[in-house]
Amino acid sequence: WLIHRQEALLTLILLAGIVFVRGIRSYVPAVGMSTMLKRRARSSLQFCLALLTFVTIYAFTTRTMAPWGPPHVVDLGQFLPAFTGLPIDNPFFRFWDTLGYFGLGVYAWFLLRWKSLVRSDFLTAGMLVPLLTNLNPLYAVLFLHFGPATGLWRTAYLMPLGITAAILLTVTFLSKSARQTSGQKIKAYIIVFFLVMSLIPWHYQERFNRTSRVPSMLSVHETSGAGLWQDLIKAVDQIQAKREVRRIITDNVTRFVLYSATRSQVWWWPEREYFPKHRDDYQEDFLTSDFTHSLLVINKRNGVLTNSAQYAGHWPPDILKVSQHYPQDLDEFIATHPNLFELLWSAADVNIFLMHPSKN
Repeated sequence: WLIHRQEALLTLILLAGIVFVRGIRSYVPAVGMSTMLKRRARSSLQFCLALLTFVTIYAFTTRTMAPWGPPHVVDLGQFLPAFTGLPIDNPFFRFWDTLGYFGLGVYAWFLLRWKSLVRSDFLTAGMLVPLLTNLNPLYAVLFLHFGPATGLWRTAYLMPLGITAAILLTVTFLSKSARQTSGQKIKAYIIVFFLVMSLIPWHYQERFNRTSRVPSMLSVHETSGAGLWQDLIKAVDQIQAKREVRRIITDNVTRFVLYSATRSQVWWWPEREYFPKHRDDYQEDFLTSDFTHSLLVINKRNGVLTNSAQYAGHWPPDILKVSQHYPQDLDEFIATHPNLFELLWSAADVNIFLMHPSKN
């Protein structure tokens, strides 16, 4: 793949949305579109509809629907009883995390000034994304024939909230041609104040604005970001370039990072492989199983819990406390079996060993 499948899907959805908006616009006489542009817009719309029909038929005839349920996907019947049994993205879970109070303010402002922005196919399509995908049961059913329920919410990334807010600020306060009444200006100032407040990570009693984006702007590169294990990733990459490496034996989180960063493979970290799953029986396994050409990576360099991670709830709060997954007697076992482990690389709280077969 030249692009991640998720990004490819999001690109196709946004392009299809733009084609849809442009095609609908071509049937509006007041738009003033030339005959050639109308023909192209309608042809593109017809092609997308035909392709969508083909994909839908293929999905319903050759694939099965993935299981769905809370918290990621809910029954539309909870909100509209007439549509019981149809799935939609849970609007109060990950979709809300993406939209947040800032998104609510942007949508309110967009509706008040829609005439200023509706001419943009990109902005119109982007702002319609939730109605076309997240809150659309037809899209949800189709998506669940190709992907898991945990991925349905990700089209919310397509909402151009920041771009829309920036354009609205420019059109409202900086455009010389903009003519507004006193009432419109007051509404604009109220919305801007609301947007600013929505960005602040405020605390009120036991409530915290977890949709604030300010914590995500803080520098966590060395303690929780790419720099935390960057040297480890480079070391494993260099070792694999020089010698054959069958497996990487380590804790589940480090395994997830190393396999994705150095091998472009995704291993689901909740499998708890290798540690802590084998924390109690690793000695017998190391002595009796064939770990030839395998790397044992002992990573006890813990990361720091960030505010974003703490309140987002996307990962467990102790996800970066990798040292807790290793057996307490692992270092002693390695020291007493020097014939099984060859130290290849060492840094702060991280060791990489090449594993050799047991002579027994």
